[in-house]
Amino acid sequence: MELITHSDSDERPVAVVDDNAADCHWIRTALRPLEGCLVSVHRDSRRFLAAVMAGERPRLVLVNYQMPLVDGLEVGATLSSLHPEDPIRWILMTGRITDEIEAQARGLGASDVLEMPLRGEELRRRVRKALTLAAAWGPAGETHAGARLPESDLFDVLARLARLRDDTTGSHVRRMARYSVCIAQQLGCSQSHRDALLLAAPLHDIGKIGVPDRILNKPGALEPDEMALMRRHAAYGAAVLRGAGSATLVMARAIALCHHERFDGGGYPQGLAGEATPLEARIVAVADVFDALTTRRPYKAAWDTEAAVNFIRANSGTQFDPAVVRAFDAALPMILDVKFALGDEPAKEQVDA
Repeated sequence: MELITHSDSDERPVAVVDDNAADCHWIRTALRPLEGCLVSVHRDSRRFLAAVMAGERPRLVLVNYQMPLVDGLEVGATLSSLHPEDPIRWILMTGRITDEIEAQARGLGASDVLEMPLRGEELRRRVRKALTLAAAWGPAGETHAGARLPESDLFDVLARLARLRDDTTGSHVRRMARYSVCIAQQLGCSQSHRDALLLAAPLHDIGKIGVPDRILNKPGALEPDEMALMRRHAAYGAAVLRGAGSATLVMARAIALCHHERFDGGGYPQGLAGEATPLEARIVAVADVFDALTTRRPYKAAWDTEAAVNFIRANSGTQFDPAVVRAFDAALPMILDVKFALGDEPAKEQVDA
C-alpha cells in the first residue's frame, strides 16, 4: 500500500483499487492537489476487501471494473453491504461505459461511474463531489415514519422477486428454507433464530437478478468467464439487501453474501474459512446443495437421496462445516418428510429435445 498524506488535519481517506500499476500511479498523482485527501493504493482486490472487513474504513473507494479474482462490481457490491447503516461510498472506473454496466453499478450503490482515462481536473471534480456528498449524507440507515409491510409479507415479496429471474424448480426455496430450519433446530438454535432463518433463507440467491439471462438460462455448463459473472450474485444479493433493518434482514444479507463460502476457505466472494462465515450461511450452504442435487434441473438429472447425502458427508470439513453436517445427518428424517410433503415441481426451462 502506498500513502500520500497532506498537512490538512481533516483527512478524507480515498482508496484506489486497481491491478494496473500505471493507472494507480496516474490516479494517485491526479488526486494529489485535493486538500486533505489521503490516498491508498491497492493492487489486490481480495486483500483490500479483507482489510476493510478487518476494520479499515476509507471515505471513498475508486475501483476498476476489470480485475482478476474479484472485479469492480463485486468489490463495490461488497462495500455497499458491509456497513448497511453507513455504507462506504464507491466509484466504478471502466474503459468503456455501457448502459448495462452503469445500471448495474448504480443499482449496487455506486456514487458515480467514470469512463477512463479522464483529465486530471475532471477526476478531481468528480472525487471532490463524491467526498462532499459522503460527508453531507452521514449515516444512510436513518428511517422515516410511514406505513410498512409486515416483515413476513416483505420477505415473501422479495423471495418472489428473486424467483422471477431464476426459478428452475418452483418450490426449491421453500424446501431449502425448511431444510435449513431443521438443521438449525438440531444445532440448538433458538426459536426466534429459526423463525428469522425461515424468512431469510429464500433470499439466498436474490443477487441473480443482476446476472444476465443468457447465463441464468444456459442449459449446459458455464464457460469460465460466464462462471465469473454468475459468481457475482453473492455480492449482488448482499447489496440488494443493504440498508438498516431488522435482525432478519441482517441475516438475509449475510446468507446472500456468504452461502458460497467454503469451510476450508476456498469459496467466494471473500474466501472466508471456518467460523468466519456466519452460522446461518453455513447452514444454508448444506440445505441449498442438498436440494439442488436431489432436484432435476435443465442441465442435469436429479440425484437419488443416498448419493446426495454421501456427497454432503464426503465434503464435511472442506466445503461444509462438520458441525452443520452432523446436524444435517440428525435432521435427515425431518428433511425427507419436508421433501415428500412439498414435492418437486417441473423445471421452468426445458432443454430442447
